[in-house]
Order: sequence, then C-alpha cells, then structure tokens
Amino acid sequence: MGPDPTGSAPTGGTDSATDGLESSTAGPDPTGTAPTESPDPTDTAPTGGPDSTIAETAPTGGPTDSIPDGATTESPPSTADSTESRATAGPTGETSGAPTSTLPTDSSSASSTPLTTGSDVSTPEQTSASPAPPETTQSSSSSSPTPQPTLQPDVSYSVPTPYGQINGMTYSVRVSTFSDKAFNTKRVSRFLGIPYALPPTQTRRFKSPVKYPASSSNVVNATEHKPSCPQQGQTYDEDCLYYNVWTVQTAENANSSQRYPVLVYIHEGRFETGYSSNPLRQGEELVTHNNVVVVTFNYRLGALGFLTLNRTSYTGNYGIQDQKVAIQVIYETISAFGGNQSQITLMGLDAGSASIGFHMMSSNTSAYFSRAIMMGGSPMMPWSLTNDLEYVQLLSLLFISGSLNCTSVTEPLKAGRLAQTCGSR
Repeated sequence: MGPDPTGSAPTGGTDSATDGLESSTAGPDPTGTAPTESPDPTDTAPTGGPDSTIAETAPTGGPTDSIPDGATTESPPSTADSTESRATAGPTGETSGAPTSTLPTDSSSASSTPLTTGSDVSTPEQTSASPAPPETTQSSSSSSPTPQPTLQPDVSYSVPTPYGQINGMTYSVRVSTFSDKAFNTKRVSRFLGIPYALPPTQTRRFKSPVKYPASSSNVVNATEHKPSCPQQGQTYDEDCLYYNVWTVQTAENANSSQRYPVLVYIHEGRFETGYSSNPLRQGEELVTHNNVVVVTFNYRLGALGFLTLNRTSYTGNYGIQDQKVAIQVIYETISAFGGNQSQITLMGLDAGSASIGFHMMSSNTSAYFSRAIMMGGSPMMPWSLTNDLEYVQLLSLLFISGSLNCTSVTEPLKAGRLAQTCGSR
C-alpha cells in the first residue's frame, strides 16, 4: 500500500502496527519449542519467573531470543521461515495471504518496530552488527572541491554614441551551470549614470525635460550609479535623469556586427518612489544568463514629476515626459551598446506598467519600441490617472507651501513661480 495522497495515515496505521506486534509476540512461540515442565495449576505466575515473562514478550524468531529454564533447545528458524511468518501477519495480527508492504516509521511512538517484507528482512543481530554508513559520509569523503574558473581582469570600455563618448567597464562574472556546482565565466559590460536630459533644476524645474545635447565631443564617465530622484527614504538629488546599460558586448568583441534584443525596465513605486540603482532591479543577472541588453533609468516623481497648476504654464506629467525622452535617447544610442533598435521591449511593474500603457497610446513614443511586458499596473487604475484638476491643484499648493518651505499661497501662477526658487527640505 503506497502513501495516501491526501496526507492521512494508511489504514491500520502506526498504532495499529504496534498493537499487531504486541498481540503476535504474546501468543505461542512460533519456533515450535515448548517448556518441558508443566506449570503449577495453583500458581498464578509463570513457572519460569521474571525471566520467563521477558522471553514471552520479546520478539521471537531471532537468534538472541531467551529460552525459559527447562525448555528444549532447538535451532532458530531459517530466514525464509521468519520471512514467511512475517509476510502473512497483517497490521492487526490477522493472517493475510497477500504480501504486505513496508509501513511508515515516522509515527508518534519512537519505540514502534517497522514491518518489512521480502528479501530485505534482516534480524536484529544483523542490523546492529553492521550498520550502513550514511550516504553523505561516503560522498563527502570521496568528493573534491570544484575548481573555480579564473576571472579575467576588468578593463575600461568606451562606446561612441551620438551624444558623446561613454566610458564604462568590461568585467567577468561567474555563471552557474546548475549542475555539479560548476561555474563558467562570462564577459559583460556595464555603463552606469548616462545622462539623457539636462538637470531639471532652477528654471527647468516643473518643466518638460530638455534632451541631453548631442555632440561627439562629450565625454561621460559612466562607472557608478547616480542618486535617485527626490523621494522619502532615499539619498536623492534633483539632478537625477540618467540611464544604465548592461550588455554582452564587451571590449573584446566591440567590432562584432551582432545585435541583441533590448529590455528597457521602467521602475515601480506609484509615481512617488523608486530608483534605477535598486539592487533588486539590476540587469547583470539577465545579461549573464541570456544574450540581451538591459536598460534602466530614473524619472521625476511626486510633485516634482506631476505637479499641475493650470493647463498652460504648469501642465504636469513631467515624469511621463522624462520617460518619453529616455526611451527616445535609448533608441538612438542602443546600437552602440550592441542592442537591436527593432527589438526593444518595455517592461514595467506597478507604476512602470501603467506608464507603458500611456506610451502605447502615444504616437510620440510608440515608434521607439516594438513590444511590451506589463505587470500589475494599467492606465485604467484610479491611482495612475485622474481628471479632477481642482484636487490635483490643491495637492500641489500644499506641497509648495509645506514641503518646499514657501509662503502659503492660493494663486496657482504665483505658486508656480515660488516653487521654482524655493529650496526643498
């Protein structure tokens, strides 16, 4: 009988098996031996005394069974006889013609003895005399440490783009083969902190982003992450409009004509939090296991990204406009990093997914990508879009008068002018 797939104990479970053992061992001695002396009918105790009681209750049939005083000594039964007698004993001590399977041993009673069948039956003496060593001990003694691959040194890698020369790094990464704890190495490149727009500060605050100027004379050292855009709980800076690239194109194969699919990830955070340097949102893992190019970027959040005071001077949605410029610049430069312009996929979670929905409906952005992966967010969700302009303006005024330490104002245009010059907390 196999294990019950429902998780319940088999019929005649462990307790029943224990009862069966007790009832089978308390009966006549299966070896066929009998005491030579008749018991005294007036005596209520067994004639053999305490030793005789032990001999009757202990498991029989093994070479270590005790024999009461005065009993005829015979050779112990053969293994075949023992096997036959055990195979015909059911879980409750009843005789059954069909062979029984091994009963589970993980019962609540630690002293219960498991029943076995077939040629695997062994006597208590055999079990205790030659215990099998654990498999872990055998394997650990014969195994040897898996040699680790030698990593090649990191080298600088410069990529020419329409927006200037981007200096990054090519390095080696150990990649698990998922077998025998072995590793291979793979050479990949990363470029961190590439500007796609001018800093949105001072007169550019609460304005549409200005694309980073295209010039072959520009030199960008893209070797470390830039701060996140202003938000709670993070080290931030208003100068935050940068993108990052991980690619399988390296300094060693820079002249290859091979172009790889591109995955552009737009971070989550309900348009209030999130940043491209999040350790859980790095592109290295995907690049090391797949021949792809991965891109992430920052965009303005909260009031700095979505403040709206009227429909002419302060239109809002600056964070979505940041995304649009970032996607366009990525499209224009990605081939220099080994990416294929015609195979750009946008992927996002939460607010990133809702953003992708907006870009899919925008003719100004949809031309720069061909596929989309949307996870847990939509432009139809209440938190991603509102048409209540008065409510949005009220939130914006509260932000200006409180968070930016400006004088309390009620006039939207005046509030906008103050917001450009007031310092943030």
